[in-house]
Amino acid sequence: MSKWKTFAIALVLCLTLLDPTAGQPPRTYEPMRMTPEYRAARDAVYRQDYEKAAELFLRIGEQNPGTTLGATGLLNAAGFVPEEQKRSVYRKVVSGYPRSRFAAEAGLELITMDYGDWGTNNWRDWVTAADRLAVSFGGPSFARAMGGSRSRLAREVRALPEETQVALTQIYVDTQVILSYRLGQHAQAMDLALFNREAFAGGEWDGKLEGAVEDELEFLKYGQNQPGLADIINPTLKIWSPREGQTKGPRPRIRLEAYTGDTTVTQVDLERLQIRLDGQDLKPFLVVRAKFDRRLKLGKPLETLRLEARPPQRLTPGNHTLEVVVIAHGYKDSVPNLGATRKTWTFRVAGNRDDREDECDDWGDEQEWLRDD
Repeated sequence: MSKWKTFAIALVLCLTLLDPTAGQPPRTYEPMRMTPEYRAARDAVYRQDYEKAAELFLRIGEQNPGTTLGATGLLNAAGFVPEEQKRSVYRKVVSGYPRSRFAAEAGLELITMDYGDWGTNNWRDWVTAADRLAVSFGGPSFARAMGGSRSRLAREVRALPEETQVALTQIYVDTQVILSYRLGQHAQAMDLALFNREAFAGGEWDGKLEGAVEDELEFLKYGQNQPGLADIINPTLKIWSPREGQTKGPRPRIRLEAYTGDTTVTQVDLERLQIRLDGQDLKPFLVVRAKFDRRLKLGKPLETLRLEARPPQRLTPGNHTLEVVVIAHGYKDSVPNLGATRKTWTFRVAGNRDDREDECDDWGDEQEWLRDD
């Protein structure tokens, strides 16, 4: 073994000893659960007794280390403690909840204290610091996210642990807002909004991601927001595979294409999209690819989505049913025939032999589809 290889191994071991979490995936945090102590702190806020609220939230953070409740307590406390104490509270979150959504939120607050409204008011430096934060969480730099292959980078992000993805979503979404509303860099903000839409589509942030794309389009086309500009139409749903009556292998690659229209209509709401196989929700296994037509031509779809999912287990031989509901942003249940497209169809699995087509990542028209991206 060379001396340089020996040195590298020793260095990795040393760093691991300094940071026990190094090389380990970030933990998944439990949902927030309200406790009597938390309600008491919240009630203090309602009474505008902010000093008491800070004391109670800090106590919650100290008494519940390593939990969602503890992190939420500390983040809330930071909003009410004296200015000179805020940094130490945020740093406690960063160190106590490494590589978590809570650490990302605290990190962004610290950056704002340095460069934003609380600091030098230099938003270019804010973006530079947020860029370093995103890279520290394993995400692509803003330059790569805005100028690289969105499809490839989005796949890299979706391969990261869920906790990391949630943390990165906060960083990229906040940066897109800063680029747009603080710096007026709408072309760059649009590039980042498109990346966010593809990388984080379908999650809890989806409505905000879609709205960001529409906002930037309006800025670029009209120079300002145009509230109420877009109409709602029924989305178009194209079935690529498996088609009605088709015979497939036991782990079929389900491929769909969905879109609405041009800049005058709202786009697909991925948060409300439904896809079920024999009643099982396939949304957790959904991969989304998005193509945008920047020429903004009337009559040509602004955004085309390719949706792909595979069942987590092998299917038994026989008939199987797919149900898909594609919903346009702004759809209301009170008007059921406007803004939603529903399709149900059946395919067949024969035997237990894998289908070669299901093992192939290529849709068959990849170059043509990406041509206008």
